[in-house]
Amino acid sequence: MTSSHLDHLEFERLDGSLTGLRVMEGAKATLYITLDPECPMTLGYVPLLDSLQRALPTGLAMVGFYPAPFIVRDSAAVFARSHGLDFPQMMDPACELAHALRARVTPEAFLIALDGSVLYRGALDNSAVREGRKRTANEHYLRDALNALAANAPPPIAEVKALGCIVECAYNDESAE
Repeated sequence: MTSSHLDHLEFERLDGSLTGLRVMEGAKATLYITLDPECPMTLGYVPLLDSLQRALPTGLAMVGFYPAPFIVRDSAAVFARSHGLDFPQMMDPACELAHALRARVTPEAFLIALDGSVLYRGALDNSAVREGRKRTANEHYLRDALNALAANAPPPIAEVKALGCIVECAYNDESAE
């Protein structure tokens, strides 16, 4: 993903202020996470999201975004506040970022290098069996990708299909499925 076509866009933060993507980028890379306060899978990953925000490698920024026109900013803010998710978050009601990333579900991770290349995309771990069903994770795809980034190495796996609640954005083609 190259964010150059998104550079002119402003997104609403949970506090109602507007921001551009470049303002939120990390010096080395940015981790974007799709979120939905009503999605059981997102709720199930809150402990992991909380631990990730507390242990980010140097130079990495974490940004959550809510990719749907029906998610209300106030409910997203209550969700973030009540679960202690302090990393920057923004609304994406027109699904511009979701389209650029080809987001499919919530939660889904996108680790993007400064040059716009996708270092990792997909599942946070392998605990999701199917929507609404989880097991104890024994594969930690996102953590492995973050650890590799911290060691200046490529992630061991570049993509793992994420399971979760469907991102309800209208795409112009079938490549998001």
